[in-house]
Parts: sequence; structure tokens; C-alpha cells
Amino acid sequence: MKNERVNAIVEDLVDVIRGVMLKHSVTNDEFKQAIEFLEGASRETFELQLMLRNFFEITTAVAANQEHEGSAANIAGPFYLEGAPEIANGEHIKVLEESNGEEVTIRGHVKGTDGKPIEGVKLDVWHSTPVGTYSGVHPGIPADHYRAKLTTDAAGYYEVKTTKPVPYQIPHDGHTGQLLTMMGRHSWRPAHVHFKAHGEGLVEHITQVYFEGEDYVDSDCCDAVIDELVLPTAQVNGENVITKDFVLDPA
Repeated sequence: MKNERVNAIVEDLVDVIRGVMLKHSVTNDEFKQAIEFLEGASRETFELQLMLRNFFEITTAVAANQEHEGSAANIAGPFYLEGAPEIANGEHIKVLEESNGEEVTIRGHVKGTDGKPIEGVKLDVWHSTPVGTYSGVHPGIPADHYRAKLTTDAAGYYEVKTTKPVPYQIPHDGHTGQLLTMMGRHSWRPAHVHFKAHGEGLVEHITQVYFEGEDYVDSDCCDAVIDELVLPTAQVNGENVITKDFVLDPA
């Protein structure tokens, strides 16, 4: 049975690729090299997924932002895990004891598009370690570290304390790294914190927070940095504080 949406997307995709090939007069040898390159990537574990995420995942967030009125969505990335430990507002995400990263508090309010605060929104929070790895994914880091889930109060308020993440390189020894090098680009992501907001009657919202003035904010290898999500850090009572408010769309 014909799937009209699949047919429309594939036809448009083919038209765009053919147009690019004609624009650059791609030769048959170059076409064969491209096929071999993609076949090679597909034989490496997760490499083709990495390549597609690096170049195209941001487009899904851009599309979502065109459809919704609320806060800017951003890429999910590959490192979200279900079952993060629940913490109370104001508590610290569990980190490794030997972690010596900079402390930061992220707080704000969650509201609907009508401007009213929303109580009971679940916020999943996850980010890298101070050496750029992810718990439950990379070896030696328990899955209940550097991840947490908290719930907004009656005023729609949330607050989470954690250890500031750092920029890190995506895997760059395979085909994705080779392609970025041929393009004259690096393979670094700026420091960021992931958020996933979900609640009854709401559109699930996935986004990231970036740190103003940090390395690679202006040259993210995934092209995923959106100005609205680059936030300043303020000194409040001796703490590094970032304010991130959310506006969520109704389902």
C-alpha cells in the first residue's frame, strides 16, 4: 500500500540530491566513491547513525519550532536513558565523588502558551561528565549519575544543581570524522545540558542549554546551537546560576 507521506518525502529528497549533483557536475567516479563511503560507514557500529545525526538531526528541531508556539526545541542526541533517578527541587544531581567540575544551578519556571504556570511537569535532565563522557553509555560511569528527573511545583518552578559539563568531541576516528576533516570542520560540541519536559496534555519538549561565551558555541559540529538557548551565568549569593524558563505547547 502506498504511503503518501513517505512517497512525498522521498520524491522531494531525490529531487534535491539530483539538483546538487547537477549543480556540482558530480562525476560517475565521484558517485561511486560516495556509495562506497556510505557503505563503509554502514559497516561500522553506529557510524552511519552518527553521521546522519551530526548533519541532519537539528532539522527535526527546526521543523518542530516552526510548528509550535513554545520555547525553542533542540536535538535530543543519542545519550538519553529512561529511568533517571528522581530528585527534589533544589537537590544536586549525583556525580562521581572525584568530580572537580564547576558547580552550577539551573532554575526557572514552566508555563503554558497561555502564560499560566504548570505544576507537575516532569523534567529529565542529563549531561556529560567533566571529561565529556556520558553515564550508562561510556564505561566506568554508573547510569544514575549525571542524570535526574524532577517535578515542577505549584508555581511551575524547578531548580537543579549539578557539575558543569564541558565541550567534547563526537567520535571522530571513523567515516564521520573523515568527512568533517575533508570539509575543513572540527568534531567538537560545546558544553550543554539536555532537558526533556513532559506532562499530561502537553507536547513533549526536548531541548538543550548552552553556556554563553564558552568554546565552540559559535562552531558546533552539529550546527545545533540556537541563539535563544545560549544563556548567561549570573552570580547569585555566591552560586553560578542560569535561568532557563520553558513555555510548553498543549498537545
